[in-house]
Parts: sequence; structure tokens; C-alpha cells
Amino acid sequence: MNTEKDDQGLPAEGRNSLRGRRCLVFLLAVPLLLFLLSVVALVLSLTLLKPRDPTISVASATLSGISPQVTSFPVLKIELNVTLNIILLVHNRNHFSFRHGPGKSIILYRGGQVGEAELLPGEIPARKSAEMPCRLMLEVDKVMAEDVASLVRDVLGGEVVVKSRTSIPGRVRLWKVLRRHVVATSECQYTIGVPAMTIQSQDCKYETNF
Repeated sequence: MNTEKDDQGLPAEGRNSLRGRRCLVFLLAVPLLLFLLSVVALVLSLTLLKPRDPTISVASATLSGISPQVTSFPVLKIELNVTLNIILLVHNRNHFSFRHGPGKSIILYRGGQVGEAELLPGEIPARKSAEMPCRLMLEVDKVMAEDVASLVRDVLGGEVVVKSRTSIPGRVRLWKVLRRHVVATSECQYTIGVPAMTIQSQDCKYETNF
């Protein structure tokens, strides 16, 4: 339908009135469209595009090395060659990627650090998970002097309890505009059976800070 021809068939007053109504409709439609776009953007920001904290968990934990040995002659001495092999599972719950920097994991005995390991940086795609291997060697020379006797008693008693703490810093980034810095952490306690060299029990807690 040719509206220009139809408009030409109208008197001048009618044409002006019709054009006025069209301008009014246009002026009303633009704010309405902007309002609808704002509502859609708000809904997306609160649901689909809302940043969600990545989660970290321990997928598996095993031991390698030889069973600790205690000798008492000529001096009291403990030989320890134990490595805790941990597979961390980091899950990105967001609809956009999670880029993390170098992480760190430490192993503690009676509150004192006796080993550490660095975790490589990387990027986890949207709605995906990634495994991060971590090898923590328990270094006996780092056991505090006042705890050596306790370690000897634990080894002779058949159980050694250690803890691991892991932190993975990173950021969630959306279209180079929205950024949220987070640190995913885990803390686990392991009871190591001696001389079987097995993990008898495992208790972990997970947290995400921002």
C-alpha cells in the first residue's frame, strides 16, 4: 500500500494530522523500546550473566613414597619420604570463562608448614571443570624441633595427621567490562596410616572469597 499517494489524497489539514500521529507513535515507541531493553538487561544480569563463584574440591588424594622409619642408634632419627598427590577439581559455574593466576598449596604438620607446591595459571571455559594436579612432599627437615618427638610418636603409633591448604586466585570477566576477583580455597585434613602408607580418612572444607 502506497501511503504517500494516500496522504496526497487527503487535504492539507488531514495530512498534517496524520504526520503528527506518526511522530507521536515514534516518540512513544523509542522510550518503550529502551525500557524493554533495560528490563531484558536487568534480567540477564540477575540470572544468566550474574557472576557465580567458582568452586574447588579434591577429586582424589593418594600417597607415594616409602614408609617412614625411625632409628634410635646412635641418635634418634626419622627418615621420611612421603608425597601427597592431590587432584583438585575447579568448576566454573559461570556462562563466561574464569581465568586464574598461579595458585599455591601447602602441607602442615601440627600447624607448621612442612612442604609446598605451586599451581600453574590457566583459564577454565564457561560451565566447565578442570583438574589441577598437586604434589606435596612432606619434608621432615622442616618439622619444628619441638614437634619432632611428636612425629616420632605418631609414626610409631601408626598414624600421622597432616593438613593441606590450597588457594587459587582468579577473576571472572564478561566482555572486558564486568570483572570479579575471587580466591577459591580448600583446607583438608588427612590421616596417614603407617606403615601401610594409605589415607585412612579425609575431611575437607571449601570456600570462595572475593
